[in-house]
Amino acid sequence: WILFESVTFFHFSMDHQTTASVVTGEQHPFIPLPNTPKELKTDPRTNLPLVDIPPQHMDKLQYLSLQGSAWLHMVIKVIKLNQNPGKGTSDRFLLVTNHDCMLLFAKNIQVSRIVSIRHFSGISIQDQHVALHVGGSEPSLLLKCGATDVAEQLVQTLKTLYEFQTKKSMEVQRFTTLDNIKAVTNLTKPKAWERPTRAPLHTKADLFWILSTLNANPNSNIHISPTVDPRTGLSLVRAPPQLCKALQGTVWDPSNMDPLVLHFCTVAKKTSHKWKRSDRILIVNNTSVMTLYPVTGKMHRNIFISNIAQIIKGADWCILTVPPEFDMILHFSADAPVSGLVRDQNPVQSFIHCVSSVWEFRSGVRLPVTDTLQPEIDENLENSVNLCKPKDWSRSSPGTMTVKQLVSHLEALVIPTESEQISLRPQSVKALPGPD
Repeated sequence: WILFESVTFFHFSMDHQTTASVVTGEQHPFIPLPNTPKELKTDPRTNLPLVDIPPQHMDKLQYLSLQGSAWLHMVIKVIKLNQNPGKGTSDRFLLVTNHDCMLLFAKNIQVSRIVSIRHFSGISIQDQHVALHVGGSEPSLLLKCGATDVAEQLVQTLKTLYEFQTKKSMEVQRFTTLDNIKAVTNLTKPKAWERPTRAPLHTKADLFWILSTLNANPNSNIHISPTVDPRTGLSLVRAPPQLCKALQGTVWDPSNMDPLVLHFCTVAKKTSHKWKRSDRILIVNNTSVMTLYPVTGKMHRNIFISNIAQIIKGADWCILTVPPEFDMILHFSADAPVSGLVRDQNPVQSFIHCVSSVWEFRSGVRLPVTDTLQPEIDENLENSVNLCKPKDWSRSSPGTMTVKQLVSHLEALVIPTESEQISLRPQSVKALPGPD
């Protein structure tokens, strides 16, 4: 969702394999809700408070607040203890977001760690020190909070979220000395581990949507989270907040209560028939690739994904071959705001993955993609690309669907047998930094 310095924030669930969760025979109790998402004070499913950035940290973390609409359960300042005593300690900002993950930021507000709540294998506490034991190939964390009661609150919050997510109890060990807690905490980073640079951030509107959905369908035998289209496995995201001004009042406005299905959004450079580059907001939804003007948010071009014949890819660029119309050349920047990045993929790779996934879902076959590995478009490609509009060309209107409409569509398709219920779960690549 947000790109600030080298940090990207965007909407997605970190465990996409649970986005279609079967609740056979269970009736969801009615949840009293306020009139607007911003009036939510707690997540009634866990009774955890919803908090904003504390005033003393607002100068550095204001952009994470999203005008008080971010879905956060804790925001505290901690000290991270390192494995090597020679490296000493380092200050960090810790955010516990929704029920998905915990974020740790360095002083320069770069993402230091992202840990899926479901990946915790245990918690240890000693006075102000909290050790967060992480399973799999991730290193654990040893943090020092500002006070003992803050450490206790952190432990209780993570324990509650873990038990809500997994329906399992969380083991909490208590130690009397710091040396004892260090002895059971593995802080060594595995060789294959890479520091994350992108992090999920959800809003109160997302929580409000989930609670409203449960209220509207208390007897439903399936609840599909609004974070993934399970037909393609693609994340449902919102436009980066840097684009809020341009998109305000449009159908892509990130503040919309019932947002449109959106899989990828960034700012890319579009090449004209005169070979001049200009910025465009680039969007991929469940039917189209769209470019919008970056200042006004008005539609520049809509390309139905089914009309794309092939994609030619370079280092940070790609060419969409569109025989019924005319081709499109896009250049991507790692510094542009982006949402919808896919695990281990840069913006151009993620864009192609989204387009290919929709194309394959709609056609049943793979979209031809040629990787040239070239840093720039060579003369042969330049001569083969058609960037001129046909005389009879007219701008088409994109097909759009809201997230609620998507969920209604998916629920209408469900046959209550285990095999069909499982088939609704995404099978393709999960969005970065998916835990499994």
